Amino acid sequence: VQPFQDHQELEQTLRLAKLAADAASAAKSAFLANMSHEIRTPMNAVLGMLQLIQHSDMSRQQIDYVTKAEIAAKSLLGLLNDILDFSKIDAGKLELDLHPFKLETLMRELAVMLATNVHHKNVEVIFDLDPAIPYLIEGDELRLRQVLLNLAGNAIKFTAEGHVIVSVHCNECTATQVSLTISITDTGIGISPEQGIKIFQGFVQAESSTSRRFGGTGLGLAITKRLVELMGGELKLTSHIGEGSCFWFDLTVNIVEEKNNDVDIDLQGKNILLVDDSKASRKILSKTLMAHGAYVNQANNSKQAINLVEQSLNATNHYDVIIMDWNMPDKNGLETASHIQSMFTKDNAPAIIMLTAYGAEVMEQTKQYSQKPFVNMLTKPVTANLMLEAVHQAINGLDQPLQPKKISNMVLKDFRVLVVEDNKLNRQVIDELLRLQGAIVTLAEDGIEGVDCVTKSNNQFDIVIMDMQMPIMDGLEATRLIRADGRFNDLPILAMTANASPADKALCLEAGMDDHIGKPIDMTLLLPCMLNLLIPTEDVHNHSKVDNVPFELTEEFDNNEDDVIIENPDSILRRFGGEIAFFIDVKHHFASEMSEQLLMLTQAFEQQNNAAISIIAHTIKGTASNLGAKRLA
Repeated sequence: VQPFQDHQELEQTLRLAKLAADAASAAKSAFLANMSHEIRTPMNAVLGMLQLIQHSDMSRQQIDYVTKAEIAAKSLLGLLNDILDFSKIDAGKLELDLHPFKLETLMRELAVMLATNVHHKNVEVIFDLDPAIPYLIEGDELRLRQVLLNLAGNAIKFTAEGHVIVSVHCNECTATQVSLTISITDTGIGISPEQGIKIFQGFVQAESSTSRRFGGTGLGLAITKRLVELMGGELKLTSHIGEGSCFWFDLTVNIVEEKNNDVDIDLQGKNILLVDDSKASRKILSKTLMAHGAYVNQANNSKQAINLVEQSLNATNHYDVIIMDWNMPDKNGLETASHIQSMFTKDNAPAIIMLTAYGAEVMEQTKQYSQKPFVNMLTKPVTANLMLEAVHQAINGLDQPLQPKKISNMVLKDFRVLVVEDNKLNRQVIDELLRLQGAIVTLAEDGIEGVDCVTKSNNQFDIVIMDMQMPIMDGLEATRLIRADGRFNDLPILAMTANASPADKALCLEAGMDDHIGKPIDMTLLLPCMLNLLIPTEDVHNHSKVDNVPFELTEEFDNNEDDVIIENPDSILRRFGGEIAFFIDVKHHFASEMSEQLLMLTQAFEQQNNAAISIIAHTIKGTASNLGAKRLA
């Protein structure tokens, strides 16, 4: 009898342990979902304002700033995504999203993100891309970018001087598939064989002093390794202490389109001088240029470059283009370019393209010259195609203006949209974005008001955009009540939420919503999603495409006592797309709204009402963050 009782007790203990483990896992999932919501909600306003700015008439420099700000803001979500991804991988729930994409576009976006990592370190980031890489391939673009950003970001972090080379080369290529070798090589501190085994484990770095010196959670490489395995590769490492490291892996991907038939740059017979003190950079750039037919001479400093140009004056073949690095040991690129230009008359001077990792500094120094001594400036790292385009345009005397991303204008003309969103600033952002597309917008601040608007509307709305997480009544309950009224069975309801997990999407569909879009709101994703619900499928592709609606970005700004709360007013104004009236309206309501919210928060604390505390704190944080009140947020 005793052994039987012992067995039952053991079973009961194991059952209770399993229940406790399941409860802990559920609590972790709930925590991650809530944290995702808290971070994505303020990011919605930041990215929304940046999209509004792109409708404005901006200078080339302002477009550059906005583009980089948008890419950097999106990368902030990586702080959240690392934790969520590790949790999903740990549970075996992470899946790849395969679709066609251009590796060139991915690398250009990666270049902007990595440039912000370099800052003023004496480190050069170089891209070495095989010209045989197919134009369009199939894969998970987001996850591949995540892998490259993590590996290259780590390489920059652990390299005090020298270079970081991101390389993509073709191995075997068939009619339908190509095998790629992707590597990230640095001249950093290196990793010992013993440390190399540990670094692929979660929350582990090469040694404890690493986190103290360089920071980081130690999650990145564990996630990267698993992502590469999901893609069908294996992340490998070769490294020597004090010499540097190389992380690399092979991937086989499907070819969607072999070549871009619209672009065929021929540099046959063109003479190009490449001036750069980095031997690795000269080698890679010259290989690219020569592959397209150019004759390339190299100089590793300004003195040598000037001598070569002087020699060319006595020869029959002058240089068509000079590609010059700005940061050189003897004389910077601007001074060298100005010297070279003075050797020629205006009409026969070679076109000079400036390469730099310090765009803002170069533009500031350019002000001392009556005429810029270069025709184009490229920020390192540069992709092969970007360089080729710049050379082609320099030879042909063409400008290369940075173009803002254009979103079709008035594609929602006369469509009646109800937006149900509890965050006031987010309501303003989406209201403004939709009105720019011609929509007639009605706003509701919670589920009860949203249901009331619909049921009393007599079918006046064409579509409802419903936030999922709101106080009083959430979007799920509001949708169920709307669907319970048979008059609105066919009314499109689009879920808009910071909770982007598959479970949340399933809940939205079960409640009766037609589709789901995550925050931060991206109009390039929102518009097609809305049109798909509003217009019969066969008509969507024929719907009108539009130009961007410009508005003037003025420099005027009323600096007053609000500056104490609202940090960096110039950058905040840019986020509001130069719409001073729009910004001032939000600003004037900010103090009174915060006073009211803080009073409610104090009362909630006194009443020990945890649910109310959470809701009010969420509102304060989101509103303050959106307006730039960083200290309050």
